[in-house]
Amino acid sequence: MKKVLMIILINFVFVGCTIPINQSEPPLVTMIVKENNVTSSSIAILLTNHSDSNISHGVGFGIQYYSNGFWFNVDTLDGEEPSFILKALVLEANQTVEIEYNWQYIYGDLSPGTYRFYKIINNQQISAEFTIN
Repeated sequence: MKKVLMIILINFVFVGCTIPINQSEPPLVTMIVKENNVTSSSIAILLTNHSDSNISHGVGFGIQYYSNGFWFNVDTLDGEEPSFILKALVLEANQTVEIEYNWQYIYGDLSPGTYRFYKIINNQQISAEFTIN
């Protein structure tokens, strides 16, 4: 009896908790970098909600740099994970908003290179690439 219960438990853990991801579904929210609005310490992005419902998201974000075919998190000035105020922002249905972010106090000035700015919205990471010259 214990073996059967253990097999059922293992089956649940490794099979029952799997959430399939449908790659063919278009994203509900997309992000692009607003042209000519990137500096070594700030960026302006455009977030577009492609759904018919309002979507809330926070003020948190992250930056990664590209090196040798891989993306790596940019180190923060204090070496710790960045922390953000818990503030809900609403992205209204079928709307695009422009949001400006300044990371000077978190990352300092970024060196020349290829980066991506990302946010977690609706439990999905969305991102947009940019270059610092």
